[in-house]
Amino acid sequence: MRRQKIIICDTDSAYVRALSTYFISALRDTEIATYSSVERFCVDDGNYDVALLGREFIEAMDGTTAMHDRFGQVFMLTGDINESNSTGEYGIVYKFQKMQLFMENVRQIRRDPQTALNHAGKQWTGIYSPMRHELQLVFALAYCKQKQEAAPEKSVLFLDLEENSLFSELTGRDHAKNVTDYLYLLESDGISEEELTDCLMYYEGFACLPPVKYFQELVAIGALRWEKFFDSIAKLAFDQVVVLFDGAFRGTEELFARLQDLLLLMRDGDFYRKYDRQIQYFIKENRSPVVIRETMLPLSGANLSDGTYQLEQLLEGNLSQYVKQAIMEETNA
Repeated sequence: MRRQKIIICDTDSAYVRALSTYFISALRDTEIATYSSVERFCVDDGNYDVALLGREFIEAMDGTTAMHDRFGQVFMLTGDINESNSTGEYGIVYKFQKMQLFMENVRQIRRDPQTALNHAGKQWTGIYSPMRHELQLVFALAYCKQKQEAAPEKSVLFLDLEENSLFSELTGRDHAKNVTDYLYLLESDGISEEELTDCLMYYEGFACLPPVKYFQELVAIGALRWEKFFDSIAKLAFDQVVVLFDGAFRGTEELFARLQDLLLLMRDGDFYRKYDRQIQYFIKENRSPVVIRETMLPLSGANLSDGTYQLEQLLEGNLSQYVKQAIMEETNA
């Protein structure tokens, strides 16, 4: 097998040394080239399968067609969590994400050249209500439904990670397997993807992993198991992963290493806005690259009583307009 060639370039020489050292120890059948000088980078005449380049090196490469043609997949390295690439020509890789996740994604791109580096080819969206909106699950289901209908060719997976979810009551589905079963299977060696996907069910055209049955099960799951969980989810054959979680969830750091977008489900008013401070501080302190969007949902579940509504009606009713607005803002950003 031909040794794949990766080039890593950034003006921060200490970062380049640390990253290349980790790559060399973690990857087999790979040649690593590094530069922290743009001038030296410009005189390199090698061909590379993957290029991880800081902005200065991207600009130098774009100025020369001959140089551009020598690189296969190109990704921009950035330490700015708000970095964006308006042309969409290159993927964006956040430099300070967890190294284990970084390496898993590099392995993924070596297996599948069409896979995006930083999120294993998937769109990851989180939905969280700091003030625990009573319609957060209904909103999340409507979001997944509209996403699936808007692009039927792209598969959507919904993960319900609430501690006390109404999923079974609202959908009328009591699936035999759930998040707990999926996590249990991951502890076994040689588990197949078919066995894992057997934990899923389908609702309104999209896949769902039903929530835990008792909230104590969720609280007992530690960070390492959540990291393994999300690594496994990333390898499943879905184009978009939507995650609904709440305050009992202990894998926030592991999840945020995956997320691109986070929808904060709120109500209008200064009082309700006070609830989102903690999650805002967490994102700032952890330098998470997630993009936050506040979504206002003034509706209430106070008037909903058994026998007076069907979930399908709720998903298509007034609530659906707020979901469409959230998706539109996400698309236009």
